[in-house]
Amino acid sequence: MSDSLTFRLLRYIKASAETLNFTRASEQVFVAQSSLSHQIGKLEDNIELPIFDRLQNGLQLTAAGRIIAAYAENTLREWDQTLAMARAVQRKEVPPLRLGFSSFVNAKLLEKFRENYEGMFTGCAIRLLSGDPLLCLQRLDAGMLDCAILPLPIDSSIYCVQQIAQSCAAS
Repeated sequence: MSDSLTFRLLRYIKASAETLNFTRASEQVFVAQSSLSHQIGKLEDNIELPIFDRLQNGLQLTAAGRIIAAYAENTLREWDQTLAMARAVQRKEVPPLRLGFSSFVNAKLLEKFRENYEGMFTGCAIRLLSGDPLLCLQRLDAGMLDCAILPLPIDSSIYCVQQIAQSCAAS
């Protein structure tokens, strides 16, 4: 038996974790209570972990269940955000990406980024804003930029940093 989770099952887990009651959860997701509790029970058997303790007056999440419920909630939220973004791209409703960059960044790298972005999001514009790295970070902080291509180091405890290229120093 597969241990894969479907979006349907993730919705069952999320609703059950929120309501701590299979009957109320089943009403939320428009499915029979017996089907919802059976599917969750089948998953618990399959993964060999109890997600819920069944009590006289409802449910209680187990320690493992809290982790699984958080995963279900995060996955469903990310899926909804992904669908919203995909719909916006399809409808050409994506606002321009406000991309900051430093003069220290190689122009070819910037051009490659622009080409890749336009390849992924056809018809979605990029608004380039140049400035020294500190100015770009200030613009990010102020919400004037969506992202920036800057030379490292950048404080990764404050910003989400992803290295995209590396230059080689001459020896």
